[in-house]
Amino acid sequence: MGIANVYHCAHRTAVPDAPAKDLQFKRLAGVEVAAAIGGCVVAVLGAFQGWGVLALVLGQLAATIIRSGLLAVMGWVSWRPTLHFKREDLGGFISFGLYQMGERSINYFAWNLDKLLIGRILGSSALGFYNVAYQLMMRPLMVLNPILTRVAFPVFLASSKIMSG
Repeated sequence: MGIANVYHCAHRTAVPDAPAKDLQFKRLAGVEVAAAIGGCVVAVLGAFQGWGVLALVLGQLAATIIRSGLLAVMGWVSWRPTLHFKREDLGGFISFGLYQMGERSINYFAWNLDKLLIGRILGSSALGFYNVAYQLMMRPLMVLNPILTRVAFPVFLASSKIMSG
């Protein structure tokens, strides 16, 4: 499952979402539905074949490959990758990456400090209750945030283009 998730995360950042930038949400929804159905079919067929947990892994991997393939075909019309490498261009990316890594490390520590303290002072049982309550509170945000982010950024970008000229 870890390999499928690594591929899934790498794909999400590597393949440009040109349809989202052009506010073509219906096409993106079609890609997501096709990928989910394809992954589900692979997982169910694998389960019927007796593959066990491997069926779930292959279903996840199939969904990601289908999504990647469909987005690549859709994006090939408007964006084609080119080979470009200059050492001096890396400076901005490295400084941005180091800033992001530092900021996320500090945020991770800050967001988990409460759990560390509760576990240390009150014990693992209290930490378990706290964690369940915390997850219950955060679940709606975790579900809605990716959806709103995926829709809001392209809409804000389009509206800023309209306002600027």
